Amino acid sequence: MKYINDSNWTEYYTETDPDKRKEIYDRVSEISDDGANDLRLRLYHHRYVDEKHPGRKADKGVMEMMIMPLNDKPKFRLIKNSTIKEIRKSLKNLGLEEAGDEDLSISAVYWEIRNSARRYFEHCKGPGYGRKWFGIMASTESEQLDLTARSVYLMADKIPSRFEMVSEMRIFSDAVRDEFTEMSPEANAAYERVVRQES
Repeated sequence: MKYINDSNWTEYYTETDPDKRKEIYDRVSEISDDGANDLRLRLYHHRYVDEKHPGRKADKGVMEMMIMPLNDKPKFRLIKNSTIKEIRKSLKNLGLEEAGDEDLSISAVYWEIRNSARRYFEHCKGPGYGRKWFGIMASTESEQLDLTARSVYLMADKIPSRFEMVSEMRIFSDAVRDEFTEMSPEANAAYERVVRQES
């Protein structure tokens, strides 16, 4: 599926700091309105604002990216219906309910999920990600990339297929996969390696 990419909003979707994103939104929305500005703001608030604790910083997008690969654990496969409910809850937290059937709204949700994935991938490059030997030894950049590629494959391909949710998860899958594979030639190669291994 092709997603609408308005170049006026490129900076907004590449920035991962919530406060800076809000500043960019306020600035760009003053000069550009393609009809999706209200939706962008709703997605922003849905992702970052904790209604129960308004002053607390939160990022539901990154949280759901961390949770989603866990749905492939053996114990979750055994309770399929409950796991599907949890996956749908994650998709809701990622704003997928806002997509509707209009190209503009679908694209706004796609790009917001890509931004969540982008921030998640930044965390995957940290010194604590993928540590070995009970957390004593740090992973190399190459090993971290391979681990992240496997997570992407689980989220974008394996879980949707295993739980017969390919169509339902299409926007999410496309967003996660596209953000990772377009990150660098090395990331794309790592993802393709995982796909070959799993085929």
